[in-house]
Parts: sequence; C-alpha cells; structure tokens
Amino acid sequence: MILCLLLVLPFFPQAALGAETGQDADMSATNGSHTIEAQSSLLGSKQLIENAESVILYDIASDTMIYSWNPDQQINPGSFTKIMTLWIAAEEGNLSDVVEVRSEVIATISKDAVSMDLKPSEILTLEDLLYGMMVGSANDAAAVIADHMAGSQAAFADKMNQYAQKAGCTHTNFVNAHGLQAENQYTTPRDVTRIIAAAAQNETFREIFGAVYYRMDDEQGNAKRVMNTSNNLLDAESVYYDSRITGSRTSASSDGKRSVASLAKEGNLEVISIITGSANKYEADGYTERTPGAYPETKQLLDLGLTGYKR
Repeated sequence: MILCLLLVLPFFPQAALGAETGQDADMSATNGSHTIEAQSSLLGSKQLIENAESVILYDIASDTMIYSWNPDQQINPGSFTKIMTLWIAAEEGNLSDVVEVRSEVIATISKDAVSMDLKPSEILTLEDLLYGMMVGSANDAAAVIADHMAGSQAAFADKMNQYAQKAGCTHTNFVNAHGLQAENQYTTPRDVTRIIAAAAQNETFREIFGAVYYRMDDEQGNAKRVMNTSNNLLDAESVYYDSRITGSRTSASSDGKRSVASLAKEGNLEVISIITGSANKYEADGYTERTPGAYPETKQLLDLGLTGYKR
C-alpha cells in the first residue's frame, strides 16, 4: 500500500492553488484557502509577521488566500479611505474635468492635516486633484473631489458605501472621503482587500495608485506644485523600495503605527498585500528611528508568499 501511494501521489496537483478543474477545485476547498472569504490560508494560521496587528496576502486571479492573520480586525481606515475615493473618481469621473475649489469645502480640513494648500476659487483638473490626493496624500484634495463628484461630503460618503457593498464588504462604513478621524468610520483588512481587488480592474485607478511623482504647471508652464511620494516601497531611492510593488497606499494611526496596502506582481502572479498596525523600531535612546513600520514587513510578506508559490 505504501509503495502504491508513493507511485500515485506525484500525479496529484498541488492543493489549493485555484485550478479550474473539478478535482483541483475540491482540493482547494478542502485546504480552506480558496476565495477571499477563506478562514485559513496556504501558509497556515501561525503569526509569521510579528510586527503587525493584521496581515493579508491574496492572489487575485485564482481567488486564493496565500496568507492571513487577524484579517477581520476592525480598523480605522485612515488614508486607506483615499483608495475608495480614487476608485469612484476613476469609474465615474473624467480626468480633464475642470474643478473649482469651494471655500466651505476646504474649511472642513484641519490646519495640521496634510494638504495641497488649496485656495478658495482655485481652478484645477480632476486629474490634478487625484494625483495630489494619492502622491501627496492631500486631504483637502479628497474633500474637493467628493464635492465635485457628489455635490456634498455626505452624498459622496453614501456613494462610497454603495461601492463598498458592491465590492462585497461586510464590515465597512465611510463617512468622509479622506480618512481623517471621524466617528463611525471603520473597515477591516479583508474589506480593504475586496476594495482593491475590485478597483484594480480600472486602468486609471492602477495608474494613479502606482504614481510616485506629479507636477502641476501654471498657465505659463512653470511648476505650480511638485509632489513626490513618501511611500518608501514605491520610492526607487529608498532602501525599502520593492520593484514588485505596482501600487501602494500608506496610512498612519494616532498611536504612531503605520499600515500599508499594496498591489504587487511577480511573473504572472499578482497579489494584494495588507499590513496594519506596524510600529516603528527605535534605537536605545527611544527617539532615533531605526526601522520604520510596515515597509520591511511588507517586503517580508511578499518574500514569504511569492517564493516557491505557483498557481
């Protein structure tokens, strides 16, 4: 019997790799990692990334959960909110739309929030605002986009929640377009994965999600605003740069921890990577930053999940 098993086993395909045949699909279901709803993953249920509160690595094409840890933890979406705002604008807007900044809109953004320093009655294109929101992480740009797309912040939040429902989100609620702290705004890493997977079908979304630089010129062709990404995973000059990552969004929390949601590709395999609640590491003095949170953890997660994994 043992000899027979040894002869037969090599002919079975690997389990849970999202194959299309009935037999392979059954094995995938048995393994428990098939679909974004999976409660287990190919890499098991142990905590493999220590400096993180939740982790997801998801293969889009085969709908396979390569790895997950605490994926349904309720989190404040923070700047992950801008991912949804970008998706809606990419689906429904026109990049060449001319937008006038209304004073009552930018007045809602606190003075200490990251912004493009938009001025009342300033004229921009929707493209300018989207790149400003994503490359420059400008909260005022997000508010102006919402006003332009829906007429009010509340109406745009309703649209955001409709899109979340369409993406299959089960524990998400948005109340603003930028992600600044607000009561009753929440999501989960699994829902963020759902949103990115749906939004990534839009090429405009992909282009802006992966942008690292944007220059706005005035009417004379002079640089009016120049923005460079602060995301070290996308910055080619950073030691944390990762060429596998094609798009990424960071989010910082009030306790100083960082979260990162990314699209990454190696060969014909494209994945969504989520790291939340990753703390910076400091030298013995407690002040000098030694390692920023979420960047090395994202690289570690991609190394774990993409090495040796074949669909």
